Amino acid sequence: MTETVEGWPSTRAQVMRTALSVGVATGAYGVSFGALGVAAGLSVVQTCAMSVLLFTGGSQFALIGALAGSVIGDPAALGLDAAAPAAFLALLWPRLNSRPTWLTALTAALVAVLAVPFVPAGVPVLIAALVPAIAVLDRRRAA
Repeated sequence: MTETVEGWPSTRAQVMRTALSVGVATGAYGVSFGALGVAAGLSVVQTCAMSVLLFTGGSQFALIGALAGSVIGDPAALGLDAAAPAAFLALLWPRLNSRPTWLTALTAALVAVLAVPFVPAGVPVLIAALVPAIAVLDRRRAA
């Protein structure tokens, strides 16, 4: 695969690396979704149906997580509560290929951490999402 289309991987290794990162992220989301669904009181069937209907993760991985969750009990005991952030990092990692993207990601992380004591849960991530938006607007204005 030697043809280059702007924004698309140009080698087989790049395609495989990108596919692997998406697969790992989807698997981590699915397993954590399944385990957390069962821990919240849903049955295995309800958890899998919700995964299929909402497409929150690969349903096959949600089944694995739901079955495991019904056995292990508390997902936090095995660190499954950290699976969603790990999956996000797996998706983000291949895109951190330049200094500006690294600086933007680190700034967004810092903004989120600083916001935690002052806003309700979930809001720091939304605030941090403004950082790349501002960076893009700033780059367009400068160009």
